Amino acid sequence: MQIEYTAHIGRGPSIMPHIRRNLRVRLFRLGTCSAALAMASCAALSPAGGGSVPSRTATLEEQVQQLRADNESLHDRLLATWRDLWPLLSLEEQRARIPALLSDEDVGIRRFAIDRIAVLLRDGDAEEPILRLLVERLGDPDPLLREATATLLPEIEFDGLPEVVVEKLREESDGRVAAMELNYLRDRPATGAAEVVLLRLNRGPAEAAAEAMVSLLENELVETSLRDDILIAVRRSNRVPDQAAMLTLLATLGTPDDRRRLMVVLDGGTSSMRRAVAKGFAMAHVAGPLVQRADDELIYPIAMEALERQGDLESLLVILRRSPPEESLIGARDAAAVSVASTIAVDDLLIADATMASLSPPTLRIAVLLAGWSGDDRTNGDRKMIARQLVPALIEEGRATEAVQLLESFDDGITEDDLLQLKFIAALRAGAWNAAADVRPDPQSWIDQWSTISSRDPDAAELMRRQIILRFEDTLDTSQREALGLPEPGIADGESVETP
Repeated sequence: MQIEYTAHIGRGPSIMPHIRRNLRVRLFRLGTCSAALAMASCAALSPAGGGSVPSRTATLEEQVQQLRADNESLHDRLLATWRDLWPLLSLEEQRARIPALLSDEDVGIRRFAIDRIAVLLRDGDAEEPILRLLVERLGDPDPLLREATATLLPEIEFDGLPEVVVEKLREESDGRVAAMELNYLRDRPATGAAEVVLLRLNRGPAEAAAEAMVSLLENELVETSLRDDILIAVRRSNRVPDQAAMLTLLATLGTPDDRRRLMVVLDGGTSSMRRAVAKGFAMAHVAGPLVQRADDELIYPIAMEALERQGDLESLLVILRRSPPEESLIGARDAAAVSVASTIAVDDLLIADATMASLSPPTLRIAVLLAGWSGDDRTNGDRKMIARQLVPALIEEGRATEAVQLLESFDDGITEDDLLQLKFIAALRAGAWNAAADVRPDPQSWIDQWSTISSRDPDAAELMRRQIILRFEDTLDTSQREALGLPEPGIADGESVETP
């Protein structure tokens, strides 16, 4: 029974009611045929007169096989009808029908519903209620449907999804599905997942479980009480030598003796294994062995990560002094330095700044001081201490406007004379003349700064000179006029001074 409707598609909206009525009639006929086939099956199996028992048995088996084939054909045609006519339904009708299809007792229909939701996800039309029903299919009796659902997990988002995945993972019996769920938790680590991932570390799939556990440890989502049990599970595994994640777990949670034995891998293993061991050292805040090997471009960024995790003055000084083995790794050093600077005490930051002033590039020094300035729980007093080092560095690098904005950010303003002088200098260099005049309204302060930059930046000095003349000409004394190269008022030729 072939359903022919494609020739009508595109003839206009007037035929849509006809197509939908035709669909309902054909589906009814398909259901009736299915019932008839079931009745025929019973009749074929009923006792019949004549014939030997083996002959009757063979005949009945042939009839049963034919009836099964007919049923499968009818089933396939029913699903084909759904697939062909589903696109004719509106989006609202599709959404309304999917819940019933997802819970249908027929595996093929449930699979059809999952496929339709995948299309909605791709098009951005899948709503949260449908997605929640879909995720429940992670408990479907059919492992292929559980796998099809797990495949879609990376595309699904709603509150509480990781918790649902954790519970389904606890009961999952299929290794492929469990690996997909573990990969989801690896990419989206969740609170409360560590216990179930540990269960999988013992039961398998061990490699996916180890990767998920590494992610949980990185995000500090593993309870302290589980760490010993994780280490026991790792040591029991016969896959430690050839699984990178297992090596990372052993390096992270193991004893000093474990780490000493892992030095062999750190020095002579494959790139992936060396990286895995180094990552475990960094996660355990063990930086020394990595810093010793930081000339290795593979180890250097992980050494910076380990120092960042230690997060103290000593670590910051090592970061600043340890030049990257190649230019592409400068970003790893800078990121680590900025991270540590945002958390250490201000006194320690200023000690590190003394090192930066002589060793580090100005851009890094400014980035580190800005990170310290922006750190949590900094008081105004802390920020003023940092500003005394940061503002001159900004001015020197041609970032005077930033310096002015930074000094103007204090809620209660600044009253300290040294900070006011820095603001004045920054405002002059930024061309913020009014801000400079607010701080120093006397001409001599301006002339002193003009003299300072005259030889270093003649163009900027000339702009400043014109501003001085514009603002203060009538109040300048003889020595000030002489310094600026101005004639006495009685001798002036009347040449106007233009405002820049």
